[in-house]
Amino acid sequence: MTRYIIPTIMVIVLLFVLFLMCVEWTTSTVTVKVTDLQSQQLFSGHKDNLSTKIRYLVITDQETFVIKNNYLMFKFNNSDIFYHLKKDSTYSLKVSGIGKTLLSDYRNILKINK
Repeated sequence: MTRYIIPTIMVIVLLFVLFLMCVEWTTSTVTVKVTDLQSQQLFSGHKDNLSTKIRYLVITDQETFVIKNNYLMFKFNNSDIFYHLKKDSTYSLKVSGIGKTLLSDYRNILKINK
């Protein structure tokens, strides 16, 4: 009985990783009007070893999106996308993800079209 525990755990972990990859590969295009843009600083560590990450949020008339790098899709231009967006403008966004999950609150913007 105990010899099946480790293989079972490995299969569960593998299925979970595959699920997360599929969620990130799920893309769609939405047309939204930007109502607000927020740049958040996230601090972690201790006073001698403090690190800062920037999180870009795009609030629209339909939902809130995040702009983050996506290593699975070779997207590394999160700040470029954020600073090209203008408040009260309408865009067609290519987004990935499914919204609220265990690892993410918002869908990720991959590309913008005016």
